[in-house]
Amino acid sequence: MIRKAAANDIQRITEIYKNVIHSDTNMTRWSEDVYPTADTACKALARGDLFVYEDDAEGRVIATAIINQIQGDAYSKCSWRFPAADNEVMVLHTLAVDPEASHKGIGKQILKFYEEYALDKGCKVLRMDTGKQNTIARGFYEKSGFIESGLVYGTANGINDTWLIMLEKKIV
Repeated sequence: MIRKAAANDIQRITEIYKNVIHSDTNMTRWSEDVYPTADTACKALARGDLFVYEDDAEGRVIATAIINQIQGDAYSKCSWRFPAADNEVMVLHTLAVDPEASHKGIGKQILKFYEEYALDKGCKVLRMDTGKQNTIARGFYEKSGFIESGLVYGTANGINDTWLIMLEKKIV
């Protein structure tokens, strides 16, 4: 089940972030002390755009994502293939599935929820970014219908010297 996060989910969300960072298969440039952190989750909770995937059998949070219309600075540097006004774009940030629960289709379910959520909010384009080196995520997003629309260099979420692959998908 995917639902909006609650304050009592923050500790578990932070554990998921750390588990991803310390995973043998981690290809992100995330840093436990920089991004994503408990503060990342708390700010998203306060904005009302933090979501969790809760295992139906155990009731345990095993994945999280931030879904909103905030396009970071890097987004303005991309030549998007699908032009859209800011209010027509929904952005997925910080999708994290606990490595213990990987390869169970949870990421696909979150992407489906993300698309339905965007449609419900009147959006016509989905956007996100991932690190250039994150070939696992890039392949996953490509299989899910996203196209790579640009490569942007700079600082992302406080992490310097980052190459971001900018991805998008037209949904209307």
